[in-house]
Amino acid sequence: MAAEKTTGLVAANAAQWSSVAAVLLGVAGVADLVRWGNRWYVTEMFARNAGTPDGASWEWMYSLLHGAHEALVRGLALLLLAAAFAAITVVVRRHSAR
Repeated sequence: MAAEKTTGLVAANAAQWSSVAAVLLGVAGVADLVRWGNRWYVTEMFARNAGTPDGASWEWMYSLLHGAHEALVRGLALLLLAAAFAAITVVVRRHSAR
């Protein structure tokens, strides 16, 4: 009887921590996607003035665009991790409900 209670407590804690991790990773992933959109937009705005003599240099714009794509990849990876932790939460809660 005590072993079942301990197992249920461990499963509840695992489900709670995995749901917290899913939410935090999801928020961080969405923030990175917003960061990507902002950086991409700023790079596009500077690209329109790149041909003028007083415009931005191409090297600097490529650096900005690299940072934008880095934020995109990191944001998507974080959202995939959030989805994995959410799936773990569902599986643990279903298993502990039995």
